[in-house]
Amino acid sequence: MIQQITPTIKIVYTEDGFTESNCVLVEDDVRLMIDSGAGRALSEARPDTVDVLVNSHHHVDHIRGNDEFIRARILAHDLEKDAMGSPEKLMAVSGWNELMEGTLEEHAAQFGGIPARLYEPWRVDGTIAEGQSIDCGSTRFEVLHTPGHTAGHCSFFFPEESVVFMGDICLTAAGPWYGEEHADIDEFIRSIDRIIELNPARVVTGHRPGVIEGDIEKVLTEYRDRMLKRERRIFNHLREHPSTIHELASAISSTGRIPRPLCFSGKNPCSKSTSSVWRPPERWNRSRADVSGRSRWFRRAEIHDLYVLTNPFRSGLSFPWHRSDRSS
Repeated sequence: MIQQITPTIKIVYTEDGFTESNCVLVEDDVRLMIDSGAGRALSEARPDTVDVLVNSHHHVDHIRGNDEFIRARILAHDLEKDAMGSPEKLMAVSGWNELMEGTLEEHAAQFGGIPARLYEPWRVDGTIAEGQSIDCGSTRFEVLHTPGHTAGHCSFFFPEESVVFMGDICLTAAGPWYGEEHADIDEFIRSIDRIIELNPARVVTGHRPGVIEGDIEKVLTEYRDRMLKRERRIFNHLREHPSTIHELASAISSTGRIPRPLCFSGKNPCSKSTSSVWRPPERWNRSRADVSGRSRWFRRAEIHDLYVLTNPFRSGLSFPWHRSDRSS
């Protein structure tokens, strides 16, 4: 479905869930699109006639349609270019072989294997950078480097229209998501604060349906604060139940098994059981957590690793530190 929100700006909404993403289409002197993961809806945007394609970041749900932009110049942040050559990073499962029993390829074989396309190069013709202004004719927007979800994640501000497309600052019930190698919670918080300071009239995200208008500061603040609430719940749990990271993972389910990750083949492979048993890295087996404060090996920089284990979006389950993310 395509929704026109200004005379030149349209939102292309995916109809295929979290394995795809919403996109922005600018119909002006330059036909430009931001992200390409709209799935079946992408054909409505006639990608073969688009002049410029901008990717917000490297995750496959945002770039999976890139090949259809045969005449477009494709742009991405410099920090995302290398990641677009790694199947593990494209699928946001980097670190799999360190954390899991069995290789990623062995696990993916249960779902038909990793698509061959993910092992092939992804074309990037140029880069975008913080503060860059992109002029499409009567429509102009600015690149905002908003890291946290990934290192080079970008949002896009249309100042005349007071609209921000935030990519995977997704505002969904599952987010914020920071379970990949170069995710950073502190940067994620700063990126959200930056958008709050912009005070846009409307925001659009890569996964939430519709245009968000009204109470945007409240919506963004609640979304941002979920990260801190999750962290507090983890440490509150540790105060009551001092645990190694392995024991924390075991608390997720009676089997001590990590939920399956998202989608290798277009369908969510999450189910009630999984054969992949989580193995903690050696650095997490040194001692029990220091519940009087953050220990050397259990600091905020590694909380995203724990979030991979406890991410309700991946598992469809509810755990003590996620149950009330959207409430006080």
